[in-house]
Amino acid sequence: MFNYVLQGRAPPAQFTINGTPYNMGHYLAYGIYPDWVTFVKTIPMPQGPKRKLFAKCQEATRKDVEQAFGVLKS
Repeated sequence: MFNYVLQGRAPPAQFTINGTPYNMGHYLAYGIYPDWVTFVKTIPMPQGPKRKLFAKCQEATRKDVEQAFGVLKS
């Protein structure tokens, strides 16, 4: 899948954030992944309520995905 991202052939995902249009999806990732624009990593020490909420929601989503993969593996 990430070969498609590198080649610019990733699945289309069009959305707008703060007036900026995006045409490529973003993927939740751990700190071990490279610093690519498509990877959204956890904020290590979030400061302020918005960043804390974002980090909390991102970690909860990542946990759900990990559990789903665990079910699929079994």
